[in-house]
Amino acid sequence: MNKQVEEKLKQIEKQYHVKVLFACEAGSRAYDLHTPSSDYDIRFIYKYEQSRYLHLYRPSEVINAKDINYDIQGWDLYKAMHLFTKSNPSLYEWMHSSVIYHEVPAFAQSMRKMIKTSYSFKTLGFHYLKLLNRNSKRNLTFSVTIEDIKVSLHLVRSYMSLTVLIKQQAFPELSFHKLMTQTEHEPFILYMSRLLVRAKQQQGTISLQDLKELKRFVQSEILRLEQAVSSLPERRFNSEEINFFLLQQHT
Repeated sequence: MNKQVEEKLKQIEKQYHVKVLFACEAGSRAYDLHTPSSDYDIRFIYKYEQSRYLHLYRPSEVINAKDINYDIQGWDLYKAMHLFTKSNPSLYEWMHSSVIYHEVPAFAQSMRKMIKTSYSFKTLGFHYLKLLNRNSKRNLTFSVTIEDIKVSLHLVRSYMSLTVLIKQQAFPELSFHKLMTQTEHEPFILYMSRLLVRAKQQQGTISLQDLKELKRFVQSEILRLEQAVSSLPERRFNSEEINFFLLQQHT
């Protein structure tokens, strides 16, 4: 673990009287798209002592701790589980981040297992479709900026995630490079992905024409993707399983 991250998590445990059950990266580092100057976007799940949940006023469900290079946010165990019942995309991405700083095995392994059997492909699909729509509407100017490259990377990441959900009815990888492997049958998107990755890492360039072509391609696909996402299967959570899981976190 990054020693500074470890120290910050210990400080949070001491300051807020909580136990961190899980901590990961949620930004570019989670997607393997970071550069040496990238900030740290740390996300974690924590719990209080069992007796704290029996107080008249419930403890805080969110902890925020930010400084120059670290954006740190945590969710209480019960908030996380309420969001689990909604197939929350952020929670899915946290639990499958390619950078894990800390995890209690009894918590993390069970969470991933429940996500695998209970999460709704349709809910995740609409999430990535929303990102795709938003990023495809970004206006391009007369030259390519680093922000254009970042937005375009999120655009192709959303497209590839949707492709995995729709065509394979499987969960998309969080690592951008592993996601590319999952979508190896999409030659144009893979070509653009490689150009964008090299451009972000300043190991190559990408033209304005390339970005416009990517934008046109995605916009031409949106209606088809909307129809496909609407047909994705729903899944239902098991409340008894969740109750048992919560009980286990306090034993």
